[in-house]
Amino acid sequence: MRSKHISRRDFFKLLSILPLAALPFRKNQYQPSTPAANREKAGIIILVFDSFSAANFSLNGYPRQTTPNIERFAQRANVYHANYSPATFTTPGTASLLSGSYPWSHRAFHYSGHIAAPKVSNNIFRLFNQSTRLVFSQNPWVDLLFYQFTPWIDKHIDAEVFNLTDTTTYNDLFSRDPIISFQGVENYAFRSEKTLSGSILTSLFRNLFIKAQNEHIRNRNQTLYPFGIPEITSESHSVFDLKELFDGLKAIFDNFPAHDLKYLHIFPPHYPYTPYQGAVELFQDGWTPIRKEQHPLASKKNDKEMDHDRLLYDAFVYSVDTEFGRLLDFFEANNILENNYIVLTSDHGEIFERGEVGHTTSMLYEPLVRVPLLISSPGQKHRQDYHTPTSNIDILPTLLSASGLPIPEFCQGQVLPGWREDAAENRPVFFIDAKSAAAFGALSTTSFGMRKGSHKIIKYYDFPNKNLTIEVYDLANDPEELANLAPSSLAKALETELDAKFEVINQPFRS
Repeated sequence: MRSKHISRRDFFKLLSILPLAALPFRKNQYQPSTPAANREKAGIIILVFDSFSAANFSLNGYPRQTTPNIERFAQRANVYHANYSPATFTTPGTASLLSGSYPWSHRAFHYSGHIAAPKVSNNIFRLFNQSTRLVFSQNPWVDLLFYQFTPWIDKHIDAEVFNLTDTTTYNDLFSRDPIISFQGVENYAFRSEKTLSGSILTSLFRNLFIKAQNEHIRNRNQTLYPFGIPEITSESHSVFDLKELFDGLKAIFDNFPAHDLKYLHIFPPHYPYTPYQGAVELFQDGWTPIRKEQHPLASKKNDKEMDHDRLLYDAFVYSVDTEFGRLLDFFEANNILENNYIVLTSDHGEIFERGEVGHTTSMLYEPLVRVPLLISSPGQKHRQDYHTPTSNIDILPTLLSASGLPIPEFCQGQVLPGWREDAAENRPVFFIDAKSAAAFGALSTTSFGMRKGSHKIIKYYDFPNKNLTIEVYDLANDPEELANLAPSSLAKALETELDAKFEVINQPFRS
């Protein structure tokens, strides 16, 4: 339950003297399992940065120096250069990370969707029942998933505790069932977005109120944020300051036991891209990306629009990386790197090519599905680089293996290279977009892709009137996905394998 008597300002003033219990946690409906008394084992910290695209990381060879501090962290971590999210947006991407399974298994395909009831117990929090489990997400869609995992979460920090405004209602109006509250109130009464259908009247009044509430905050921060203060637009229109957000993350580490499981999901660098003052100027160097043909599924952005948004995004990534540098300094000063497995990744990427900006698309190109993955083991001193294709569904089985815990059958991922010697070099890794498909039926209008070795295939199932073709790329020689190898014998073999997988996925729903 949200603290009604401690303001944000008071919260930061009192952090140094308040006990852990004073943090504004959500009150669980169920009694969680009792954590073990043994605190000698290593803790686990999972840091998810929403919309981090590996394609825009200087760590991965991007020409703009966007991630100097993440590169510093990489010097003592395992770095996975061909790591994929199973999906192109938050809900399915996060559900897969937390369950170690693909979207067609957990069925959380849709915007603000949720995991199928029979699969809810298939989650990281239940498996790590010997740890105290803490969760925090600025993204309300992730916060809704946390409510599904309530029986196995010990501390659920309020989604807006580090924001400058508080605009969501789903966890206050009907706190006993926030998921139904979000669907009924947030989606259908207050929202009027391109991805959500809301009441025009209530959305109008709500948006006018929020605009008035936030205007003075934007004006006060205009010097630091010349392109607008960071905002959680498509979900809540709450605004926040990057520095205060990362100060809040440090407060969590200061106030919570070291040897536990912490899942922390922050919104930046998600759209809108609002970098710090001076960050854009760093990248105004005349560099331009490779031009690619417009895609039939794109929203038809022109080169100027895509370049503008890419520049803002790169500068925002750099701004987030700057704050991550302060967090890394804090980790080093407090021995957090010595006592924890630290995972840095994202739920999906962003695209600025082929006529599209953002990630609300059914395309499956590398900037959308290839995401960073770095894992630092307790006390690790050296960097290890891996180029074998991996997936975010591999994170859960890897952490279980590293902690000496059994890996359940529902995990569809594998233990990552570096933790196992027999990592499969030619194992297929899949990614999917099925936001238009039925959650509990056979998939239709689905983009489905596979990375196997150095080759990648994308196929569009049941897209009417779009003239879409199979796409096959050799990423070792064509990382920009420019030369489609279809039709060819290689393309046909990959298509046959992909079709067989798609049929296996749909077989349980065939009449």
